[in-house]
Amino acid sequence: MNYRLLSNKKIGVSVLAFAPYLVALGMQVFFSKQLLVEEVGVFALIWLFLSMVLAFSNWNGDKYIISKKDISKDEIDEVFTFEIVVSVALYLITVFFFRDVVNGYLDIQDSTLFWVAVGFMFCYFPLTRTRAILEKRLSYVSAYSPIFIANIIAAIIGGVCIFQGFGLWSMVIWKISTHLIEVLILFFVSPYIPRLRFNILHTSDILSYCLPLFVGGTIGFITLNVDRILVTSFMGERELGLYYLAFSLSHITLILRELIARLLLPILSKQDFKEGKIQIFGRLNGILQIFSVVSAILITYWSDILFQFVFGEKWSDAVPIFIVLCYAALFKLVGGASATLLFSAMRTRVAFDVSVLNLVVSVPILFLTIKSSGLSGAATGVLVSIVVVTIIMY
Repeated sequence: MNYRLLSNKKIGVSVLAFAPYLVALGMQVFFSKQLLVEEVGVFALIWLFLSMVLAFSNWNGDKYIISKKDISKDEIDEVFTFEIVVSVALYLITVFFFRDVVNGYLDIQDSTLFWVAVGFMFCYFPLTRTRAILEKRLSYVSAYSPIFIANIIAAIIGGVCIFQGFGLWSMVIWKISTHLIEVLILFFVSPYIPRLRFNILHTSDILSYCLPLFVGGTIGFITLNVDRILVTSFMGERELGLYYLAFSLSHITLILRELIARLLLPILSKQDFKEGKIQIFGRLNGILQIFSVVSAILITYWSDILFQFVFGEKWSDAVPIFIVLCYAALFKLVGGASATLLFSAMRTRVAFDVSVLNLVVSVPILFLTIKSSGLSGAATGVLVSIVVVTIIMY
């Protein structure tokens, strides 16, 4: 099989995989125009909680399914069962012990429907392991079409909701419906739907591979969001809204890293020789470096004009934050691309090590910079911490 890094087919798949994020970007612009900055700030707080739910329920079983050669259906079922049981347990613990705390913090009054949605979000990642099965077979069109279609349908739903007067909850409905519709479509297109199978034959292998990724992902979530937590603590809803938009837009480039990981991991896992994997990675790294330099130049000189044209005057204060955060994202894009190479060799401990290092470095830097300089300090702290971590890591 020909595993050239760039081919017409791979370019087409890359476009399909990136298309949902373009739709999401368009909706981000739409909602930013329709809502007040403060309303976007309130949504950012709600989405921070839902993102925590996603992070704490993602054991990265998809990477295990893709990376392990000749995995059986029984073992796939075991991965799914392990993840879904843990997710349901976490949901029940959250409902019984933390529901009132969350309702009070998010200022949610009639919360029944919201907590039903939270239950689904806890189970989202286990329910999407059907996509990993398609990716392992290199059936990328079938794997990535559902999320694209889901984004289109959810965008329509979100648009209808905002014109019906749902306000900031239109954004919440948009986000959750995207995930729900994707899961439903995946169930229709997947050649195999995992089943509950309470075996422990491969539990040690699953834990050995997934535990470092889970712990690393959980720590990574805290590190990635500590700036937003501190902005919420030290400032108000308007500042959080500005920072949320700047951060979300600037880190679109990091979506490339996730897409690269999803596209390359099945390919690298099929390579028997280390030299072949390193050769593919070397070509990729060169492309990313060129992309980052060109992007940094465009962002530096055109961000102000684009923000004014696309988002309007009310978001102008987000421009300098956006520029600094873009530098940080581009630096992280190039510096973190090697993880896929290591995952393909079943070496996942690196994810844990990097996450711990990120946490130790980022928290004190961000606390000091945000406390002293507000939003500009938050953006500067993110950039400085990423540079320091990358230097130490290499």
